[in-house]
Amino acid sequence: MREESPSAVEARIPTVAAFLAAVLFLPASVTAGQAPGAQPEDPEIEQLVVEGERLPEGAADPFGVLDVAPGDTVFGLDKTAWETPRSTASLSEELLGRHGVETVEDFSQIIPGAHTASFFGLAASIDLRGALADTHFRGMRRLVSAGGWQSLIRATDRVDVVRGPASPIHGAGSISGYINLVPKTARADEDRFVEAPRGDVAVRVASWDRHAFEGQRGGPARLFGKPAGYHVFGLWEDSGSYYREHPGQRQLMLQGTLVVDLRGDVWIEVGQQYQRWRGAENAGWNRVDQKLIDEGLYLSGEPLVNLDSDRDGRISQREVLAVSPRNRLSVFQPYGQSGLTFDSEAERQALRLDPDTLRLVPIGAEHCLCAPSDSGAAESLAAYFDVFAELGGVTLRQKLFVDYADRHIVASYGFSQQHRTVLVEERLEAVFRGLELGRTLTADLVVAPNLRYYDTRARQDFSYEYFNRRDISQPPSPLDLRDSAFASPGREARTTDIATEWLNLGVAALADVTFMERWSVLAGARWDRYDLTSTNGPGPLVTATPNASASTVQSKLSWSVSVSVALGNWRPYLTVAEQALSLGGQSGEISVRNVSAGPLGTSRLREAGLKFAGLGGRLQAALAWYEQKRVDYSAFADANLAVLGRGLELDVRAAVSERLGLLFSATRSRIYREPLTGRFIFAPPAITGLAPEDHYGGHVVTVLPAGDTRFRERGALPEFAISAGGT
Repeated sequence: MREESPSAVEARIPTVAAFLAAVLFLPASVTAGQAPGAQPEDPEIEQLVVEGERLPEGAADPFGVLDVAPGDTVFGLDKTAWETPRSTASLSEELLGRHGVETVEDFSQIIPGAHTASFFGLAASIDLRGALADTHFRGMRRLVSAGGWQSLIRATDRVDVVRGPASPIHGAGSISGYINLVPKTARADEDRFVEAPRGDVAVRVASWDRHAFEGQRGGPARLFGKPAGYHVFGLWEDSGSYYREHPGQRQLMLQGTLVVDLRGDVWIEVGQQYQRWRGAENAGWNRVDQKLIDEGLYLSGEPLVNLDSDRDGRISQREVLAVSPRNRLSVFQPYGQSGLTFDSEAERQALRLDPDTLRLVPIGAEHCLCAPSDSGAAESLAAYFDVFAELGGVTLRQKLFVDYADRHIVASYGFSQQHRTVLVEERLEAVFRGLELGRTLTADLVVAPNLRYYDTRARQDFSYEYFNRRDISQPPSPLDLRDSAFASPGREARTTDIATEWLNLGVAALADVTFMERWSVLAGARWDRYDLTSTNGPGPLVTATPNASASTVQSKLSWSVSVSVALGNWRPYLTVAEQALSLGGQSGEISVRNVSAGPLGTSRLREAGLKFAGLGGRLQAALAWYEQKRVDYSAFADANLAVLGRGLELDVRAAVSERLGLLFSATRSRIYREPLTGRFIFAPPAITGLAPEDHYGGHVVTVLPAGDTRFRERGALPEFAISAGGT
């Protein structure tokens, strides 16, 4: 195994260096009386009284470690992290840059409850509390993309991470939470733009043939005589790969934002983010057994039978069916039974490895189930047009969001997919602040109706994928390279071809009631109506009926209640929520036979926490316990699986001085399958009882028995995780 880690050499060329000075105003007082001996006032001299507010002593935070700025990401109300009765984290551009956070995979380094959510090597989203989280862009939920392309965050001014269900105003989403990407703009703060153009250019050269160039520029402007601000960002990257036989990746990102002040209390924000990605999946190791884990020794060997009968270098479905008319290279074995049943001796031989080629060889982490011919491509575009108005104690927000993605993946072991998705959402938000309900009772209220349209087509080919057939210690060969429905449409049948279209009408309300300036009750509710239609493509299809269609209408109510109390520097809270959960496959598609169940599931959350802010504002800490249950949709098994999670999370941040900032996080979590239903798996030799060389030419599948508690806990997630860092 290779031990070296990539070391990047970065050269930054600043085009404009801007330094803003912080001015501290001390409170001034004016007395009515005149001190003895003072000179009489000159009536012609005008008095100027300057009032200011003293900043918290020692709260200087040049590294952006502390989370103190109010934000409306979580609930639509301006609440600081200390006031918010939920597990949240706001990560500044400075913090992300200094800790090397460039993609969503890196969040696990600095926040609790986060795990890498790489889907066959592609990190499109983050895993929070044991489940895939949503991605929001400026508070609007983006389209579903499980492993479509690598998500980049370098163009963001701030990333908000919310663990647990979203506010009712955001609509149905994942129970585990979401990340919210806030793009860079020319705003210096809420009331003014940066004073002069500024920008920078960066060139990065790193190991594994990585070359990257990025640049950004922003500044003030005038548009139709109105004050405005612009910001543009560009990134280009061309990189090889640490992994053998992997083709590497290339990507381009272009982002632009524009803010126009129509008048002091009305402004427009418009922008877009475009990303183009070229690369491939990475399926990691195959033929995994205990000897490989313990000693790094891999069972090397070629398939006994060459299925490529026409010698064109690829195994087609037709060539597989010529040997096994029922495609029993993917053979089912009832759990607990020994032996396999075949229709012919040719089938049995096709599943075996050549005994003359078997040997144990050492491999490292750089070996993978990849091929230079593997390919992937994606193009995505997110755009928004928002209008904001501050009308006394009322804030109005009109938010129009459009999201588009077109992507495909081809893996040479027998998998391909194509997804094309369009999302359009219009949301209105009315925020009423400072409502007087009594002498000691005040409230803020948000009302938010929305209309969301979603259209996706998902085409997948996975019925003839054989993970173990390739010997990854050797280069790919015609013995294991598979043709695909993407490369040979019409000749290679797809497993599924689903077009799903739905329209969501939702209405939400959220109230934040404060009693005696100490107690806070945050309660919200949302009603959703979904009108859904799914239709199969014309075929040929392996597991679905061509041109079949189904429709349904489903409504669901979501709600959340939180109670918190300020006790000096401490703030305990309790949250209970039940939220509609949007189901679907890798791009949000729902199979025709699953339409009757509807596009919405149910998720529940119980969370109790304690927050602390002290040492003159230089220390923040949050401790949270949670129990959540979500419904997960499996497009492969076409079933709904419930997942139960329990955990404890600790997040500590400290601005020790102007030269030192510290981060610490710890997580203990257990994720269970609840209820424990039967589950489809690719069976390893430890379960089949067969010699590996007798079925690595294809694979054996089985269904784990329902109710067997040995399989209750979800694998691949650590029970304990601790991280610490400083800058």
